[in-house]
Amino acid sequence: WGVFSLLSSMSHKGYVPLQQLQPIVEAKPEPAYVNAPVAEVAELEEALPHHVVPHDVDYASWLSAHSYDVNLCELFREAWALYKNHLPILMGGMLFTFVSAFLIGPFAILLAVGYFMMILNGARVSNPSNRMVFNDMFAGFTLFTPLVGYVLVKAILMISILVLAAVSLHATHHYLHAPRGVLIAEALAFVVPFSYVAVATCLAGGILAEFHTQKIGVFASIGLAHRQLYKRWIKVFAALFVLHMMNSFGMMFCGIGALFTSPFTAVVSVLLWRQMFGALAREYRAGECVVCV
Repeated sequence: WGVFSLLSSMSHKGYVPLQQLQPIVEAKPEPAYVNAPVAEVAELEEALPHHVVPHDVDYASWLSAHSYDVNLCELFREAWALYKNHLPILMGGMLFTFVSAFLIGPFAILLAVGYFMMILNGARVSNPSNRMVFNDMFAGFTLFTPLVGYVLVKAILMISILVLAAVSLHATHHYLHAPRGVLIAEALAFVVPFSYVAVATCLAGGILAEFHTQKIGVFASIGLAHRQLYKRWIKVFAALFVLHMMNSFGMMFCGIGALFTSPFTAVVSVLLWRQMFGALAREYRAGECVVCV
């Protein structure tokens, strides 16, 4: 009865029936503020650095379109800011990884990946204070299965190239009776492909650690590393040679200088890796590990 009374009073007061209002509501244009959040999100994404990988994109597609350059001056400048503010934790992590290599052998790759993640977390855009946490040294243990598969695949690739080089040199020496100069030239010819595969495979470890939540497994990470390295492989090799010379110079002072040069070159290497392959904005979270060998 109350509903009928309400409808009767509305008809007497001149209210428009709902059926007549429906076309007006449908024809009403959308308010201008509906698209405002989308524009704000687009501006925020454009404001992010070039190396930041959006969380909602396919990483392989993003990487294929990602271009990079190697500028050691800029890398040294950014690395020095991280190095001077975190020298104790960088030296402690380096010593811890070095000593663990004698105790646990190949499994020290778990700590090496943790050292990599510790530096990378300190350089993320989501960490404006650039704070490094020593607990990140153990981040690699959450990726035990993928990293073991990565070490095995890396060993198989390296051994395969060495066996191929040995067979080729043996055939050239015993069956073709080539002079010593030809053998030396042939041996040097294997240096470039061996170095390329070795460097690319090492870089793949960072891809596996950083983007495993996007189901980038061992073989996918190695393939992506080879393709991305090919874009600027001469500059990357030159930068790695400079870093190697810096570590060698540190070793000249009874090895003590390496305690200072090795952490710095490690920071530069991580920043170089970030320029090549990008990095997520958020920090690594071990709870999101996906076993994707």
